[in-house]
Amino acid sequence: MNTLFETFIEQLSSIKSPQEFDLQVTTIKEALNNANVSYKIIANIDTQSYYMKNNFSVKSTTENMQTAKDALIKYFKILQYDTKQVASDLSQESKLLILKQILNNFYMFLEEFTERPLNSRAGIKPEHIAAIKIKNEYDVQHILYALLKPLFPEARLEVTNDTGFSTVRCDIWLKNLSVVIEVKCSRKSMTIKNLTEEIASDMVHYTANHIFFFIYDKNKIIKNPQAFKDTYEKNGNEKTTYIILHQPKIL
Repeated sequence: MNTLFETFIEQLSSIKSPQEFDLQVTTIKEALNNANVSYKIIANIDTQSYYMKNNFSVKSTTENMQTAKDALIKYFKILQYDTKQVASDLSQESKLLILKQILNNFYMFLEEFTERPLNSRAGIKPEHIAAIKIKNEYDVQHILYALLKPLFPEARLEVTNDTGFSTVRCDIWLKNLSVVIEVKCSRKSMTIKNLTEEIASDMVHYTANHIFFFIYDKNKIIKNPQAFKDTYEKNGNEKTTYIILHQPKIL
């Protein structure tokens, strides 16, 4: 998103005529709409880019446009460096897409963190990294929560939800998005039947609108990942379930 704002600033900086400015503002709004940015940012762009047009003076109109252009550039610079404000203005759909991308790319974080050679001047040594091993779902939950927290500060661990007739405790809860992330990690004693029974039970009990099953299948008990996803991913009016599956190359 920061790169997008930087591009807008560069494009606006070279504009000299009101006609160019009006066309560029329209293009910017279309780009942000395609990026699913919330109406708040679009509305602010309308406010910042407005200027009085003097039908009797091109010079006056151009001066007014220049003032609006400077205000719009200033606004984009604020958004460029104020990531918290940008995040708060993103639509729920955009936040869900960001969340899904982070979960799907979890393995990339692990590979960069554990496999990339350390700088020789680093205080962290290779043996320190090598000592970090994922043994169970609590390890996965710990790492995943730390990865999500900077982008989703509202994230909470081990939250108890009332289902109406009993209580269930979800692994990670994002209240603002009505998202539950349930972490699963396979083990030698777990069968595919155990895993599917747990997922079926969680689907019924959780009342959140979006349920993510984050499965770290370290023992590779799921033999056909695509068929598994097709079976358990559901898109409903009141509740949508997602299957995020990772089967590490190195156990």
